[in-house]
Amino acid sequence: QVGNRVLVFNVQMPASGAAAEAVIGQPDFTSDNQGPTAQNSFYGPQQLAYDVGSHQLFVPDEIYNRVMIFDTLQLSAEPFPDGTVDTAYSATATATSLQGEATYELLSGQLPPGLTIASNGAISGTPTTAGTYSFAIRVYDNTGTVGTFVDSRNYSIMIAAPPAAPAS
Repeated sequence: QVGNRVLVFNVQMPASGAAAEAVIGQPDFTSDNQGPTAQNSFYGPQQLAYDVGSHQLFVPDEIYNRVMIFDTLQLSAEPFPDGTVDTAYSATATATSLQGEATYELLSGQLPPGLTIASNGAISGTPTTAGTYSFAIRVYDNTGTVGTFVDSRNYSIMIAAPPAAPAS
């Protein structure tokens, strides 16, 4: 068997004839290595399956009678803490199974006024308006050699009004 490889496509927007974004099992798109040389190499890969719930890719390797399992990028489901108007706020979005360096961004919705998200996932600032704010964060994992993996998740942050001043 020649050219054993698994091509990786952006699973968020698959299209017929789309170009692969990454390759698993070979060092690049054109190499022709025979036999497994490392934990990420295949010899006789057959089909594949992706579990959306666990963010895992399963690749059967027919010749060596094994199934290789790869964890893929996943944003944490941990909720962000609530905050209070006019009180400094700081929290950080986190992701697991990074292959490279993560970059975070606001995908949709609105952070509480006064808060911003940095590319490292830090959400900080001083909220100015009470309310519940819903938003989505997207994270990119740029592996450099094999492409960029993406995940997104919806979150909310509740900002409370400041405590009432004591009556005099």
